[in-house]
Amino acid sequence: MLHPGEELVYEKTKDTFRKGRFDPQEVLSWKDNILFFKNADESTVINRLENWYGVEITVLNKTTKRWSVNAAFDNRSLENVLHTLGYTLSFDFKISGQQVTLQHRDKDTSEKSN
Repeated sequence: MLHPGEELVYEKTKDTFRKGRFDPQEVLSWKDNILFFKNADESTVINRLENWYGVEITVLNKTTKRWSVNAAFDNRSLENVLHTLGYTLSFDFKISGQQVTLQHRDKDTSEKSN
């Protein structure tokens, strides 16, 4: 039996189930149009923004700073979210249609190699 705040997880490699706890706000906030981040790293934030807003994000330079984003954006525009994150995480951005570019402002950056 599951209680509020519990989940059942199937582990395919072991063909087993386990019961665990989950944060309802983290898992269910999307249904209330809330974009929620909990200890999210740069890759997670970018992937979620791309999926949420239907855009493609390119990072022009890498940073050595580790992201750990804890935020909830209630029905906010992409521009508003990027302004907030950019201020906190020290990056500039440009939105051109469905293309978004981010450029870190901090001194601990290195050029992206492609």
